[in-house]
Amino acid sequence: MLGSFFLRVPGSANAQIRKYFVKHPEKKYAKAALALLSSGGYTHLNSGYSVICIDNPVVLMLDAQSMFKQSYRDRAEVRRAIAHSRRALMQQIVKRHRGKLILTFDRNMLYHGIDREIEKLNSPNDSGLGDKICVPFGDIYRRWLLPHSVTKALHIERVYDPSLDYFTIEPKPSYQELSTQIQIIGAFKKSVILIDDLLDSSLRLREIEPHFKSNSVRAKDIVVGVLTAKGERRAKRKGYNVHSAYTLPSISTWYSESHLYPFIGGDAHGSTYGETTWMASVNKMLPYMSDPSNCVGLSDYIAFSKSCIEASLHIFDVIERIYEQSTKRHLSLSHLGDVFITPRAPYYGSGVQICASATPSEMLTNDIQRLEQIAKIV
Repeated sequence: MLGSFFLRVPGSANAQIRKYFVKHPEKKYAKAALALLSSGGYTHLNSGYSVICIDNPVVLMLDAQSMFKQSYRDRAEVRRAIAHSRRALMQQIVKRHRGKLILTFDRNMLYHGIDREIEKLNSPNDSGLGDKICVPFGDIYRRWLLPHSVTKALHIERVYDPSLDYFTIEPKPSYQELSTQIQIIGAFKKSVILIDDLLDSSLRLREIEPHFKSNSVRAKDIVVGVLTAKGERRAKRKGYNVHSAYTLPSISTWYSESHLYPFIGGDAHGSTYGETTWMASVNKMLPYMSDPSNCVGLSDYIAFSKSCIEASLHIFDVIERIYEQSTKRHLSLSHLGDVFITPRAPYYGSGVQICASATPSEMLTNDIQRLEQIAKIV
């Protein structure tokens, strides 16, 4: 049984907080159902209902598995390790955003939804292909083709400056300059459909727009997995036709799962961009950097950071064992490219040298120890 009701915000004549409630199922299903509701942020009431605030939910993109090369991504033990770490991570996100609805989007969910939109927007002609070219410019469809469509991804990275105050869009190492990539897209003489996983602040779109305009490449449509009202307004203001698999009125914040696992994901750091065998990454947690947004206090931020590192460590315990069994050597940082599509290691600070022969699990264990030392002085 489902339902919703409104609560007035004290001191405001019009503002309302929307609550959503779910009646608990019969006893034989109760344990699994309550666990599922808990992972979404629901609070269980003694009355036999669970309740959640549905205004401004938190969005979590489940993308960790897509960071691995296929030989590891498809292994059952790797999938189990990611699922285990994901459950622990979601518990911490629920604690960090108490009372907020946590919405998770698996990559396959987004792919199916975006594929449906593309089939409507770019129906095939006699050649079997649509008249438009699809250009993924975010973290999805980098290795996949969209249905009935010429697909040419932009291989770009969000690269933070050393102060971490702002970022620019740069080509991935070993790929052509962004303007050259767009010129190749323009050579197809087709109208462009831009593809991304989420459109909210539209910062990445803002960065690539001038390159399309300067190269006279037409980008009229945007298809995204998750669209917010703010993202839609900003895109339409710039003249885009916007389509989405899922639409939300607003969100409070969003996470990419892989960015919360050090040595697996993260944005790029500009200090050594393109100069090492792995990419220095920005992971917004201690002890790598300070970004306590959405946390109640420093102790809460430390607990969240530790949970993320422990989740990553659990995955690497499995990955390193598999790698050693198959190669008869340790998975050192210098060999991360054997496992990951884009090898990454957290940025530890200016002048800090990372030992290339160290393993990710050794580094993560040391990071947890450093975090525990910080916790003692809080």
